[in-house]
Amino acid sequence: MQPLPLLCDYLGDPLTSGCCADYGANTHMDGICTIFSGIPQDPKEVEGLSHDELSGLGITSLENLDIEGMTSFKEGLLLGLKAPLDKDGNALVWRLERPAVLLAGGSTQDAGLSLWNRVSVKLHADDALVPGGISELLSLPDGSLMFAATASEGDPNRQDGSLWWAAAPEGKSPVMARRLEEFRDLKPEGLAVSPTPGRIVVTFDRGSKTPKWAERSRPTR
Repeated sequence: MQPLPLLCDYLGDPLTSGCCADYGANTHMDGICTIFSGIPQDPKEVEGLSHDELSGLGITSLENLDIEGMTSFKEGLLLGLKAPLDKDGNALVWRLERPAVLLAGGSTQDAGLSLWNRVSVKLHADDALVPGGISELLSLPDGSLMFAATASEGDPNRQDGSLWWAAAPEGKSPVMARRLEEFRDLKPEGLAVSPTPGRIVVTFDRGSKTPKWAERSRPTR
């Protein structure tokens, strides 16, 4: 793999979107914005990534790539994809073992980017059950993983985002996750450990409306 042309380390949707707009990016990542110039339709010709390397990440093209989830994991990061899904409709989680290498201009290969696991998520959007993508990740101190999910594709008029938890996210693929809650007409897109012991904070994207947030109990095994 060739070094990525540019990596903008922005945290938060407005800042990330601004980063991509400022530099003319056509690949959008909430949390991390990687700028690729002139991404072609043929995945075999994608700059810096071969067909086999894309397959190893569980995708066939960088077109419509949307990474919205990010959390610390060991000495690296986990990245949750909202889109694309894999061929079976599973959401993908990538692992970046050495983020500093990528930020310094190294290649994704040198930085240890790999497919970490897959998870099957379904949610309700426009009165239909549709595949969900990952909108946020949160690694908990006990080694378990929480994630939020929203509709992976399109722009539904209404959708019920959901909150999920996996007690043992490493190992068998796809991850066996348990849905904790479904939020009617809301899109959960932020997770954080609350200052209140045993609680987590969930934030909701409401477009042009004032965002909402809520606290929930941290799940136990």
